[in-house]
Amino acid sequence: MRSNYWDTWKGITILCVATLHATGTFQFPTKSRNWYCELVICQFADFAVPMFLALSGYFAAKSFTHVFHDIKKYWLARFVRIIPPYLFWTAVFVLLKRRSDLLSINALDKDIFFGLGIGIGYFVIVLLQFILLTPLIMKIKKAQDHIVIMVSITSVGLLLNYLLRIQHPWLLFAQFPYYAISFLTWYPFYHLGIFIQQQGYADNPSFTGQATKFFVIYLFFVFASITEALMLSSKGLMSLAVSQIKFTSFLASISLFLFAVAFHGVEDTRTKNTILTWLGRNSYLIYLMHLLFFPRVSTLLKHISIPYNIQPVYILLQVIVVISICSFIILISKITVPRTIQKLCLGI
Repeated sequence: MRSNYWDTWKGITILCVATLHATGTFQFPTKSRNWYCELVICQFADFAVPMFLALSGYFAAKSFTHVFHDIKKYWLARFVRIIPPYLFWTAVFVLLKRRSDLLSINALDKDIFFGLGIGIGYFVIVLLQFILLTPLIMKIKKAQDHIVIMVSITSVGLLLNYLLRIQHPWLLFAQFPYYAISFLTWYPFYHLGIFIQQQGYADNPSFTGQATKFFVIYLFFVFASITEALMLSSKGLMSLAVSQIKFTSFLASISLFLFAVAFHGVEDTRTKNTILTWLGRNSYLIYLMHLLFFPRVSTLLKHISIPYNIQPVYILLQVIVVISICSFIILISKITVPRTIQKLCLGI
């Protein structure tokens, strides 16, 4: 049974994904007003992929426990849900935007196995790795063991990320999407989702009563991430400055997920169907296809001087237009496309 509450969070998260892709150009002079606007907006939206991974782990633990008793059946069910739409939209992107890749096996391999086809397919590759790891993580029962493993693996992932991108930026795995393709890079979020679900924190009054505290901690780490971003950008590390996988952004994302779980105990039954809920239910398809439209939309909006020169307005307009296009396609698809094809190809 779907939860309006969690679908609303997915809706918020997919809007943040779109927001991150509406920013990131940084074409304005360093330390100009618009440059600061982009930098700050990125920090507030940087929880996007971590939140999706945490929610995936949270619901994976639930379904693994109550629905699937055979590991192979679990893997098959998840792969059938994720892989065919990913391959379909990779094919669409290649045919529309990367036709030269059809002449190169190496390029097609990168399009599929490194997510370059849709540009941001690394998320799907990372999620598939975590799905394979789910049975192993589910075998861990003690809270202390969960925490030790999360902290240890996350420390290794963060260390490698900083070391490669600061000290060895010329290496392949210091460049996008290769630094983002390994589960090590994103480790704590999916495991944290499983841990929270397995340990029953969502139903624990002593935990749910800490919602306000978690939100304050989230804000603290967002402002800490702004400080870190300014420091990194001053050293010419702009890619890392706006990254979702820097230390302070990790802590902000973890805090926000804990807030969402704690607040769930208060608001779940009161959450109504809204536009955000609908976007959340269709978030996978929106993720897969939305980059088709950003280049054209951003180019068109640049010709309108007022919004372009006021970056928050420009970013907001990009997100609204792109998400509206995606929503229109989804609505038409639900009316005209058979349900089986919707699930297998479109990701609805």
